Amino acid sequence: VIMVEWTRTLVVVYVNVFLYALCYQFQRPIEPFLVDKLTSGVDGAADSRQSYGQLQSFFSIVQTLGSPLMGLMVDRAGPKASFVLVFGGSALSYGILAMADSMGMLYLSKVPAMFQHAFLVAQAIVSVEVVAKDRAEALGLLMTCYTVGATVGPFAGGMLGATGDYFLGAKLATAGSILQVLLSLSLPPRPQHSKREPIDNAPNLSPRPQHGEPNQDNPGLLGSLRTVLSNNVVLSVLVTKVATSVANSISNTAKPLMLKNQFGLAEAGLGFTMSATMAANAMGGALSVGAMCRRMSNQTVVSCCLLGCGGMFGVSALLVTDKTSTTLTAALNQHLRPTLELPIAAPFVSVSILGSLLAFVMATVLTSVSTSAVAPELRGALMGVEHAMFSLARVGTPTLAVYILANHGPEAVSLVCGAIFLAVLVGWNFYASSLVFAVTADDDTKQD
Repeated sequence: VIMVEWTRTLVVVYVNVFLYALCYQFQRPIEPFLVDKLTSGVDGAADSRQSYGQLQSFFSIVQTLGSPLMGLMVDRAGPKASFVLVFGGSALSYGILAMADSMGMLYLSKVPAMFQHAFLVAQAIVSVEVVAKDRAEALGLLMTCYTVGATVGPFAGGMLGATGDYFLGAKLATAGSILQVLLSLSLPPRPQHSKREPIDNAPNLSPRPQHGEPNQDNPGLLGSLRTVLSNNVVLSVLVTKVATSVANSISNTAKPLMLKNQFGLAEAGLGFTMSATMAANAMGGALSVGAMCRRMSNQTVVSCCLLGCGGMFGVSALLVTDKTSTTLTAALNQHLRPTLELPIAAPFVSVSILGSLLAFVMATVLTSVSTSAVAPELRGALMGVEHAMFSLARVGTPTLAVYILANHGPEAVSLVCGAIFLAVLVGWNFYASSLVFAVTADDDTKQD
């Protein structure tokens, strides 16, 4: 049962996040083909791959620079102005992409993507709009909306590209972004935390200035970041998130190669695996997060997820070998025939999906914890810091994943990722968990 109290703001936020993911994925699957087309007269396929990689690196750099700026924007200007800027930037980016006739135009289309942080803004809005006891569930639903859009979008984008028009997806994404701008205009100009949430652990808060009054205590960008990063709970959550995101990035980079090379999956099989994982995360966001948080404390949920992810990677290290998977699959098929016959990759894929679901639940709960530890007017800055650090954490991990896979084998990839999760589990239980308990207890006391 979903316990979140619905408001107009939440409905608009959830719809916008779904459309944001959908529009982004409309053009995403076609971009490699467009790069190939624009570089076909240069140095062939090798140059196309290199050009695409460089384009994605440029996109990541632009997004990293924009994350803290958009975080400050949502704190200072409110949800309406922030979403209008996000989707206005998206429309401009997709519009330039729809007219691109050179690699220079493709690079130019990525510049407005500096403001393309709808999920960051949405997380900050939900953290203010929803009271602490329902926040993890509300954030889980937010991720579900994004995941559904990200699941439907690639399929639709691929179908659009199959028509031969590589710009149709970008044109539809432009129109969708303009629609999101119009939807965002129905939002209130300021978050309603002063009425909805006097409950979080946010000491030393001065009253917010009224409209038109100068804010003498406005710390600015650097002051906001300094305040956020001086919070021990935030630092503990950030370390936990960044460390586990490194492990997840290593796994997500190596997994398609492992499925292709170890298990012989073709394009359709890889696509189905990605869709199944996204679907599991969507269901987890809608159902698992709220149910677990109502039955266990936040720190217990995180501990269970860390332990579960470490265990799943340990099992994956066993299943990734051809001999183990063949034996296990044969035993399962003996009981399932003639109703169903599983492919050899089924045990490995199943364990991977379960691990992905646990990581999803953990990340959602950690966001709920960190937002409860700072003042409502600093939550945008907090989300900006988180997203920037995630982008930086993913810069070197693909190269590291390929190195481990090529030099030490697929088992080593799973073992390294599992070791990271178990190391974080030790740190969480010996240090971070006590800090989180203090914040949670304070929230519960204030709500009572």
